[in-house]
Amino acid sequence: MRAKVKGWEIIDGEEESLADPERGGGWVRFMVGIDEGPGDESFDVLVCTPRWLKERISQDGPVLGRHILVTCPLELREAVAFLTRRFEEELADDWASLGERLSQLGSWEFENY
Repeated sequence: MRAKVKGWEIIDGEEESLADPERGGGWVRFMVGIDEGPGDESFDVLVCTPRWLKERISQDGPVLGRHILVTCPLELREAVAFLTRRFEEELADDWASLGERLSQLGSWEFENY
């Protein structure tokens, strides 16, 4: 089976933070299921610029690099298109295996469930 992005949204409160192409950053939620079936589950990705990341590190200390897309400038539509392609490249024999593969890209709502 192949993954299919069925929708995406900016997580509440992140709209303003993602608007700045040079200093932006925030979480984007992708709803992903299988290409020929109903249902989906969420996978969250932090989309940010190097400057945003540097500022966070200065404030909060080191950041682990999982589920992060760093881009400059931050063009949200381009970042979403890139991530959609990456999600939809993933194949597996069953949903559990596919979810594990997808969780390498985004934080899966059922990871370690």
